[in-house]
Amino acid sequence: MTPEIPADQRDLIGDLSGIVSDYPYVDPELALTVLVDAAKGAFARPAPGDQGVKERTGHAILLYATCWYVGYRLAETGVPTAYAEAANALNTALASALCTCADGPGSHPDDIDDPEHLVEIGAALLSEEGRVYLAEVHELEPAEIAAYDCPAFLDHLAGEIRVGASPS
Repeated sequence: MTPEIPADQRDLIGDLSGIVSDYPYVDPELALTVLVDAAKGAFARPAPGDQGVKERTGHAILLYATCWYVGYRLAETGVPTAYAEAANALNTALASALCTCADGPGSHPDDIDDPEHLVEIGAALLSEEGRVYLAEVHELEPAEIAAYDCPAFLDHLAGEIRVGASPS
């Protein structure tokens, strides 16, 4: 039996995939405001436990996947500012982040150039069921999934979120 991503995460994938493909069927400003508010909450928790790490990782990847849309399509709203605030909160939460990957920074995920793919990855990383789905359906090894949780990798994404959400 193929594992499934929880229904709320599947809905999130559908909503955000429409946005990053530039064919949204939900209000992008509202959906991305809800996302960034949830991310800020996840990033504000000091020393997150296991579920907190999942939420921090998933939200960081989702913000990264959607930040280009925020910068170009929602530039005249308050959403870019909220994304920058979330990126700052993530940087603060990861202060002096060191790589925790067994093989070092060279093992950080390099499949981060496809926003639709990242939406699925980020949403799946929010829960244990989603992580089982990634392991079985996408055939990711535990070390590959753990590389997404690496504080140094997430710190790098925080810098990209800030830049991507602020059109230059």
